[in-house]
This record gives sequence, C-alpha cells and structure tokens, in this order.
Amino acid sequence: MEGLQESRAPRSLQADGARVLANGAGHQIAFGLDWVPMVGGNPHRLAVGRARALGATHFVLAGSQAVSLGFVRLARKAQCAGRRLHSAAALFAARNPEGAAGCLACIEPHGFWVVATHAGTVLAGTDRWFQDVESAHEALGTVRKRFPALRLQVEPGCVEGSLPQWLAGIPADPSRLQRVPASLFGIPAGARWVAGFALAGIAAYLVTDGSRGLNAERDVDADMQWREVVEGVARNHPIDSFAGLSAVIANWRSLPVNPSGWKLRQVHCEAGPAQWRCAAHYARLHRLALNAHLENFRPHGWSLQFTPLNDATFSWRVDRRASVLDWFTQAARPDWMSQLQRINPAFEHIQLGAGGAIALTPPADAGGQPLVRPSALADWAQRSLVLKGPLRSVPALRELAAPVRWRRVTLDVERAVPAAIAQSILSVHIVGDLYEPRP
Repeated sequence: MEGLQESRAPRSLQADGARVLANGAGHQIAFGLDWVPMVGGNPHRLAVGRARALGATHFVLAGSQAVSLGFVRLARKAQCAGRRLHSAAALFAARNPEGAAGCLACIEPHGFWVVATHAGTVLAGTDRWFQDVESAHEALGTVRKRFPALRLQVEPGCVEGSLPQWLAGIPADPSRLQRVPASLFGIPAGARWVAGFALAGIAAYLVTDGSRGLNAERDVDADMQWREVVEGVARNHPIDSFAGLSAVIANWRSLPVNPSGWKLRQVHCEAGPAQWRCAAHYARLHRLALNAHLENFRPHGWSLQFTPLNDATFSWRVDRRASVLDWFTQAARPDWMSQLQRINPAFEHIQLGAGGAIALTPPADAGGQPLVRPSALADWAQRSLVLKGPLRSVPALRELAAPVRWRRVTLDVERAVPAAIAQSILSVHIVGDLYEPRP
C-alpha cells in the first residue's frame, strides 16, 4: 500500500459523493464521479456540452474506441488550489483495456469503493462508495449479471492514510480531470464583464442560432441511448479468437484414448457466456474393465460420472476470453472467402449459411419517435459457419481474419482409419458464426 502524503492539500474532501485523496507522491486522486457512455464523432466536444448541461465543474474521458464520460461538481475547496486532479476510475479503466473488470477496495475511513469497466470504459453506476462490504458486493453482482466474465480485483484493506498500490506514483495524463468552461462561449469567470460590452452584438446570433446548445444536448442524449442499444446487442455477439479456440482444444490432450478397457468415443464442448462446458464420453469395451480403472485417469479438477454399466463421462470447464463486435469503428473488410478457399482442402467440408444483417432497434425520443442512427455506427451481418475435418487441420483456421463466434466444437473418434487425406480417425466438427461489415 502507498501511504498518503501529509501535505498542505486536504487529505480527504467530499462533494456530491466524490472524495479527493492524495497519494504518496502528492497527486490528487478523485473517487466517486458519475459516468455515462458517449457516442459520436467528437467525444471531447460532446463531453463539454454534456458536463456543462449537468452543472459539472470537471470531466474526464475514458476509453479509446468506445468512450465514457466521467463528470463531477466539486466545491472550490475540493479543487486543490489549481493542482491537477486525476480520476481513480479512469486509471483503473486504462489498466484494463479488454473485457470486463472490477475493483473493490476498502479505504479507511471512507468506506468501500467499487468500480467496473468494460473494454477500457467505466460503466455507469460504478465508481461509487459504500458503507459496508455487503452493499459493495451487491453492486458488483448487478454488474456481473451484465458481464458474467467480470474479473474482480479485491484490494487488501487500506488503513487510514493509504491507497491501493496501483494508484501510487505519477498518474497517467489521460486520467486528468479537465475543467468545464465557465460559460457557453468558454469565457473565463474573471473576464465575464467583457462579455457585457458584446451583448448587443451577439443578440441577433442568439435569436437565430440560440437553439444550438439545446440541439447539441439532445444529440448527446440520443447518442447515449444508442450506445445502450448497441451494448445490449453486442453482448449477444461475442467474438472468439483463434487462441481461445486453441485453449479449448488443448485440454483434450489430457484425455486418455484407450484407458484400461475403456474407449474414448466423443468430446463435446459448448460455448457459454463466460465458460466453455466440455464433456468427454467413454464406452466400456472389456468385460473386466472397472469404473475404478477409469477413475485413475481423471485429470485434476475434472468430474467423472458413470452410467451403469458401460458408459462414463468426464466433465470440465474452460474460461472463455471473448470480446464483442465493435460498432463504433468502421471495420476492415478482409477477404475471408479467399481465406476459406485456401484452407478448404484441409477439411472434409466447409459450409456457409446465407448472410443476414444484425438488427439494431432504434431507441425512441420522448414523443415515441425513433432516434436517427448515428453516422459513426458500423453495420454488421452474420452467417453460419460449419467446418468438419481432421483435428490436425484446426491450426489452418489461424488464417481466418474475419470476426468469428464459435458455438460448439466436437471431436469424434472413428472406429476405422479413413483413406481420404481430409479425413482422420480424430474428426473435429466446429459450428459458429462469421461476421462481416456491410458496405
């Protein structure tokens, strides 16, 4: 743990649920910001407008492809006399640019701080303080329902005058809180009297273009609603890497093929939201083979169930490290058809389904009318993809550059050795979906 530096800056300041604490290097770290997702071509401009409309004094952006806005209204004394402020949540998000991650830290005497991120953005409703650990875990449980694969980092208890170790040192500049301009035109508070001389000159502007700020605010709200729609759809379209598929198949090496009178018939793995559920099915071939003989081959951590008297099943799970489709960046269009044609000789068959667009249902405004789709959103289509061939041909899938979701992988152990080069006694059957950006 990194001790707090006793300095002239207040050690703990609170305003509207936020706390500003100094780390051992004297840098001011802010906890307890409010966070909302951002969608649009100019996140900084939208962030300024949104933060100003909400009466915030400071804001910060987190994320690169997807972006979230953190904002807070700090009392003058909590602004640390011009010293830089950094967001703890933004720092945690930068440390976790992929997948879903969470942090629970007990920081005395303030309470339990909880933050959760996804793909480098801070999730709304987190970056919060709680009085007891039960409430903190309840908040994390809500996040885990949305992101079952959430990686939770629980910090050791921080006594008064200390912060988690990862908050020590010099904070990265992107986590720095920026001041919200004092007025619509960005005029500093100390120079506002100058604007009085220009009121007559800008009166006509306000009459003809005074609705621009309201329109910008409506645009921000619409972008936020669209991001919620996209995040909901994206959760139903995970993307699996070749490394993830290889990790599932690598577990098969632990399986004995002919252990003491038993015979491996099939291995089947089904993809779940956070894990692959796998089962290996055995048949009892020799009348002297016993359940205890197969039990001797059970890998550590796997379960073994017997179906009297001649069948048995090993069961285990593999973590699934899936990402999601990115709607906020115009994706490249790889020539996946040529890639599949090149690897086709290595498989018994490759089957593609008809392509279909992935629908995004537009959110509605207050009047029930559908909101205009942001031009920055990509458009995706998907088609089924089925491959069957020798287990030795799976590495050829490394060449496939298109985003793919694998649903299930099955290994069948054939009774006879096939003669064809694209067949094998170890035959793998892979079912999934291939995604392609639409023009």
